[in-house]
Amino acid sequence: MAVSSLWVGDENYSEYEDKARELYKDDHKSIAIMLHNIGETYLKLNKEEEGMKCLIASFEIFPKNEEKQRLEFIINSLDLFIKNGYNDTATVLCDEALNVAILLNDIKIIDKAYYFKAKLLFKADNFTLAEMYMNLSLDSLKKFGNRDELSGRYNELGHMYYKAKNNKEALKYFDLALKFKNRF
Repeated sequence: MAVSSLWVGDENYSEYEDKARELYKDDHKSIAIMLHNIGETYLKLNKEEEGMKCLIASFEIFPKNEEKQRLEFIINSLDLFIKNGYNDTATVLCDEALNVAILLNDIKIIDKAYYFKAKLLFKADNFTLAEMYMNLSLDSLKKFGNRDELSGRYNELGHMYYKAKNNKEALKYFDLALKFKNRF
């Protein structure tokens, strides 16, 4: 109800949020999910500052002892932080996700964590480490990814090399992307 009232601009929004918090009481996970949804709604309403505050608060509240669920919660949100320029926060969360994913030996989450780590490093102009993490991500993806996922990752690597002005490597990865895309 709180998210819906925020979306339509209902002035009773705060009242609904307070009622939801009251109902959730000590259910920190549910409160975190609610805050996350509110944060996403703020972002859709172009209220970036409020949205990011809610998103950051959601991670502070989400229980750390629920590792697997927290891990998925983080991974599913990293793109929001990166797209909105909150790279420092994204880096901290990405490092946490990568460490936990490795401990849990979850190859799919390891892939995503390596992938986001590479994107963050590339944005920070650290191409050498970005390349390393993107290749680690690709190695993980090769173990479970389908043709479209692999084609997309090769394409992203091609763009990464192109932006780094390494045309030879860019062409190599664009070619691999096309080969995977055109496989039967």
